Amino acid sequence: RRRGVARALLAAAERGARERRLPAVALDTTIANEPARTLYASEGFDEVAYRPPGRGLPGFVALVKPLA
Repeated sequence: RRRGVARALLAAAERGARERRLPAVALDTTIANEPARTLYASEGFDEVAYRPPGRGLPGFVALVKPLA
């Protein structure tokens, strides 16, 4: 943590998506993962959908960063 690895991975994913002319980058994380959600928001991702916990799984949040 706090070494910039997550930001570097996000930047690499964004570069790859731009090279492929994709309109956005999407990912998801657990609802309870506040550090990740804060990071993604700071990198321009919007929370677009939520899935509540169920079937023994935690809740999830879907995030999207438009590239246009």
